[in-house]
Amino acid sequence: MTTTQSFPALRHLAVLLLLAFSLAAAALSMTPGDAHANEDAPASPASESVNHPLGSDIDDAARDLQSEQEGIPSMDDPSSPYKSERSEESDKQAPDSSDSSDDPKPNTNPDPDQEPEAPTLLRGWNYIDGKWFWGDNSGKPQTGWLSTGGKWYFLNPGSGAMATGWLWTDNHWYYLNKSGAMETGWAKIGGKWYYLNKSGYMAEGWKKLSGTWYYLNPGSGAMATGWLWTDNHWYYLNKSGAMETGWAKIGGKWYYLNKSGYMAEGWKKLSGTWYYLNPGSGAMATGWIQPDKTWYYLKSSGAMVTGRHVIDGRASLFDGSGAWLGYENVERLFTMWAQPETSSTKWLILVDTSRCKVGVFWGSKGHWELQRMMDCAPGKASTPTKKGRFTVGSKGYYFDSGAARCFYFTQFSGNYLFHSVLYYQNSKPTSIMDGRVGMGLSHGCVRLKLSNAKWIYDNIPRGTKVYVW
Repeated sequence: MTTTQSFPALRHLAVLLLLAFSLAAAALSMTPGDAHANEDAPASPASESVNHPLGSDIDDAARDLQSEQEGIPSMDDPSSPYKSERSEESDKQAPDSSDSSDDPKPNTNPDPDQEPEAPTLLRGWNYIDGKWFWGDNSGKPQTGWLSTGGKWYFLNPGSGAMATGWLWTDNHWYYLNKSGAMETGWAKIGGKWYYLNKSGYMAEGWKKLSGTWYYLNPGSGAMATGWLWTDNHWYYLNKSGAMETGWAKIGGKWYYLNKSGYMAEGWKKLSGTWYYLNPGSGAMATGWIQPDKTWYYLKSSGAMVTGRHVIDGRASLFDGSGAWLGYENVERLFTMWAQPETSSTKWLILVDTSRCKVGVFWGSKGHWELQRMMDCAPGKASTPTKKGRFTVGSKGYYFDSGAARCFYFTQFSGNYLFHSVLYYQNSKPTSIMDGRVGMGLSHGCVRLKLSNAKWIYDNIPRGTKVYVW
């Protein structure tokens, strides 16, 4: 064998050794997970050519060896017809993938090795596109309630944007001001007052604050003022919203609101005095009323009268329950009061300073008959008429008191006299200075109309009994 004939054999042996070495190295570099993955996976186009550690020279040598063994020229040989055909095929355009009926389906499973997205928010408040967001530790927008800086905020679920204005959540209304902070306590919103509880939710219905009751309309929560109908009663809330109790003057009329606030109706006894509040309206009644076929009279203060009361110049009598008994018959009363009295003459005079009446009788004990009833003006409160049983004394035509002149006086005790009303100081009673009677006016004497004073002066003798009370 010549040297030129043995060289190809040695070259072949070297190539085989290199191939064996490269295959062993590739096997050692595979992991257990790669081996298991390749057992089941079908061969891909990339698995047909192994990228050996020794480079592309081994690939060329392997192709040359295969060509020599089969008697086929290498594709790298310039004289090989295959090189030009291969080049021409490689220059052809690949077919459109839409022509293939075996398109691979996309992988729906996320890549477990995908890098996480970078944080988009800083920790704390972030102002983005005109809205405020709160970034948490991971850089994501926080949602729901947030407490920071001693205040509560609400971040809308989903977007995380800070809420303002009215908020409905957790079956309650809350109010967040322009800065987003949750309001508590009293808040004036849209011209109306609302109360937000300590936890922030809007109050509704009755609310007691610092000892005062307020009413927040259910649904809207707006504070009520004025008349309120609820729980089958009327209540009154003043301009500040506070519930009124006791007497309250509303629209020029008086009303009484009970301790619990509801408006009183019908009869009401307060501090020992009875009042009547008209049913339905609740307004305090005055004057004559007839609620149950019985007449009652209420003063301008609303107080019910009992006993004797002069109304429009006429005396009426009322029993202890206030029921009207009828007009007073003064003549009958005086006659009854006169019967037990005695007198040294056939005459008897009775004076009732409260009624401003004088009664003159003729007869005797048990048989006195009324002769004359007179209106009078007894002493005023600061100078009352002396009370008791006296007798008629001296008489006179007139006496002067200051700038006034009193005619036809009849004495009954010391300086206490029956005399005319006040006249100017003329020789005759022609010009009246003060002609009033029916009320307490004098310094203690009993003033009478001129005609009545003259009648006593002319007809009642000395020694006649005078009974004053």
